[in-house]
Amino acid sequence: QGGLEQLDPFGDAWRAGRGDGDIVLDAYAGRTDCILGPVRDPAHIHDPALFDAWKKPLVLRDPRDVLTSFYFSTAFSHTPPPPGPLAERMQRERDKALASAIDDDVLGRAPMMLGRYLDYRDRFAGRPNLRLLRYEQMVTDWPAFSADLEAFLGMDLKPPVWRKMLPSDDEFTV
Repeated sequence: QGGLEQLDPFGDAWRAGRGDGDIVLDAYAGRTDCILGPVRDPAHIHDPALFDAWKKPLVLRDPRDVLTSFYFSTAFSHTPPPPGPLAERMQRERDKALASAIDDDVLGRAPMMLGRYLDYRDRFAGRPNLRLLRYEQMVTDWPAFSADLEAFLGMDLKPPVWRKMLPSDDEFTV
């Protein structure tokens, strides 16, 4: 368990001020003893069959909550990447969100979110080694969520392992 490496090409691209449009995760399929993610858009996996041997915990959140949270994150809390085109795009998105009522912003993004969830379904439904987990259970019933995840992964994910995988020791509360 100490050999797990977290691979986060999306975070790496963000921190470098690059977009994630050209990231294709298929290149990581041959890796072992690693955690790949978070993967926020299934379109970055072109051939899901390449990952059939991987254990894939898929944590999905109520899309209404995703959209509401996205509005507040875009408008107020996301830290911009380093100066450059991506930071400029983020500022345009922030200005757009701040100029919109939350309902208008959420409803305007709803078709995109529906498409993303349908894409998750189309790419992963019926694939082996997939466990669908609910974000809401993660934040409201951590013991049950983590027990399910541990059982699925066949790993003891007590705090020492979580500390290696998470950016801080802060506890998450609702």
